[in-house]
Amino acid sequence: MSLYTRIIDLQKLDASLQKVLKNKPAPGADGITYDMFEANKKEYLKQLYLELQEHRYHPLPVKLVSLYKGEKERTVALYSMRDKVIQQSIAFELQKIYEPMFSGGTYAYRNGRSALQAIDHMEAQMRRYKSGWMVKMDILEGWEQYYREERKIQSVLEYAVVLYMVRRKEPEVLQKISGLRASFQNTYRELAEYMIPIWKEQERIDFQLLEYEQLYGLDRLDQSCKIDPASPFVQELLAGYEKLMVFEEQEILTELIQDYTELHCLNKAARLMERCQKLRDTGKDRLLSPAVQGSDEERQPELDGKAVHLFCELFVGREDTYAEEYMMQRRVVE
Repeated sequence: MSLYTRIIDLQKLDASLQKVLKNKPAPGADGITYDMFEANKKEYLKQLYLELQEHRYHPLPVKLVSLYKGEKERTVALYSMRDKVIQQSIAFELQKIYEPMFSGGTYAYRNGRSALQAIDHMEAQMRRYKSGWMVKMDILEGWEQYYREERKIQSVLEYAVVLYMVRRKEPEVLQKISGLRASFQNTYRELAEYMIPIWKEQERIDFQLLEYEQLYGLDRLDQSCKIDPASPFVQELLAGYEKLMVFEEQEILTELIQDYTELHCLNKAARLMERCQKLRDTGKDRLLSPAVQGSDEERQPELDGKAVHLFCELFVGREDTYAEEYMMQRRVVE
């Protein structure tokens, strides 16, 4: 039985209506209030039932209302009562599917759970494991706070999250956030693999090259040497680095050394020569490309290949939210 078929039920529609009525919602575009709908619920629910059964149901236009908090304006979408009933019916069915999959430690927006229960759960866990730490998650404003320069990006990981939020926004938004890229150092291979396709799409050759050079520890060398993104040697560099990310072999390194030499970036060429020599010392011409670069002291922990996308889906699922963690020491009261 499909999800659509499951909601074609008068009893379920009535149960959904009772849930909606508890919130006393504002009327939508059709102007029908919750009182009016309740007074004629038999007719309205029967009409919805027939429309669903005959596949004639279509949601009504959404009414947009502006709310003001100080100087900030927020637009709220008001749905009609009939659409709210359908939405709630679908929510009930989805709840049956996904509720068993939720972690026992999640309390937000779940039936029969509250913030007070969450606090009780946290206290019990802290007493059980004698933990002196807790994690506080705050929902802040989204990408707008960075665009308006009300908040500064603190790390390359935070930058990747903000870039995820704005990658489909207006060109001027993406352009401004993109312009901040050079302010951060990245030695995470997975972050580079995530951001390089974005720079390709934006035709930012300079940032593509920056990702590779940071990854291989070359970006701080030859800073007085200005590389023209339009140079054919730059395209050869990008093609070489793309291959190097898969296999590290002497032929690829030699080509990169030659390109940097042609661009008069001799220190970068010398650094790659050292890398080439280390490869020769292994007695092999080709190796799977290592995660990255720099000394063991400089290297940061590696991320799983799906970690960046998973992080973004979990914490930036809504474009207007952003999550930040604060670690706070706390004494356990016995």
